[in-house]
Amino acid sequence: MAPFAPFLSEHIFQEVNKFGQEQTTSVHLTSFPTPKEELTNPVLEDAVDRMQQIILLGRQKRNQTQIKVKTPLSKLTIIHKDKNTLEEIAKLENYIKSELNVKEIIYSEDEDQFITLYAKPNSPVLGKKLGKEFGKFRKLIEQLPATELKNLELTNQIEIAGRSFEQSDLIIFREAKEGTQAISNKFISIDLDCNLTPELLMEGLAREIVNRIQKTRKEINLNVDDRILIKYQGDNHIQEVIEKYKDYISTETLTVSLEQSELSDKSFEYKIENYSLGLEITAQ
Repeated sequence: MAPFAPFLSEHIFQEVNKFGQEQTTSVHLTSFPTPKEELTNPVLEDAVDRMQQIILLGRQKRNQTQIKVKTPLSKLTIIHKDKNTLEEIAKLENYIKSELNVKEIIYSEDEDQFITLYAKPNSPVLGKKLGKEFGKFRKLIEQLPATELKNLELTNQIEIAGRSFEQSDLIIFREAKEGTQAISNKFISIDLDCNLTPELLMEGLAREIVNRIQKTRKEINLNVDDRILIKYQGDNHIQEVIEKYKDYISTETLTVSLEQSELSDKSFEYKIENYSLGLEITAQ
């Protein structure tokens, strides 16, 4: 911390020094810790990187289909040709479920089932390298089968019509196959089931209601651990959602009483999707 938070890190260092045997007078006079290479886990580090890519792709897919993160989705398929990579990613499954709000995660090594691979020449690079032959090789590159493109990604080398090319000479594209909801980058592929059932939509509304309750708590300056009493009014569908998810809403918001009732002029009015919700909250 010392280089970017010098005063705070010095204070912590001096306070911790009281309980140890450190002889150095200042954190700014100490050496950086020496890393213990034997404790590194490259496979796990790679899995964490893949997890981050999965979350980015999942959010991208949600944006494309205009589905909010608060609305749960039933299934996510994570696709990668390496079984070991999938096994490491599976250790981080709970994080992925939480971040993307999905019920179930499935793992598949069969990328061909979801993704079509194709390539185009990197024109600025190959135009100079090939000159008049560029047109000929452009056609050959665009006709390359997926198996050769996968091998190119592994080895960084490919031979076409007697000439050698590197991966940077080509641009590899991944396109979702018809009938799938796949999305991909060069690191990983996913297929996110974006079909919304009435049950999933209701659960999404319940999460939105929790959000409005928490927002109201903040507005009236309640403490984080205050138990609360809630009176509410809303459209018929909102009332149905609250009744169905009453236990979930109460647990998430520390509510001891959640009842439909007439509201006073101290209530808060919200619009969730096309539904109206009125809330009146008091501390217990």
